[in-house]
Amino acid sequence: MAGWKQQVPVDGGPREFATGPAILDDGGTPVAYTVAAGDVGAFIAERFCVNLSYLNAINGVRRNGATNLHPGDTLNLDPHTILSVGDEQGVVLQNRPPVAHAVATMSR
Repeated sequence: MAGWKQQVPVDGGPREFATGPAILDDGGTPVAYTVAAGDVGAFIAERFCVNLSYLNAINGVRRNGATNLHPGDTLNLDPHTILSVGDEQGVVLQNRPPVAHAVATMSR
């Protein structure tokens, strides 16, 4: 995560290749996304106004770096929950967390 500035997702609404439901926090900010059949990472990133590489980076720990999407996968949209949100085909991977200074850099 080093070098990435935190990106705050904004849901631009469902669109072709990004039709799954967004999960919102109490303030209405998207914090997670459930992948629907036919979804494509680039279109999900575009829907939430974030960079695709950033989206992949904040999901790498829980998804073992996987970028393949499967219906029902949960994608993390919030870097503050990098260790607690996200799965790949229902499997939650418990990889080593990112280095502490990288996570701190994201919240600046």
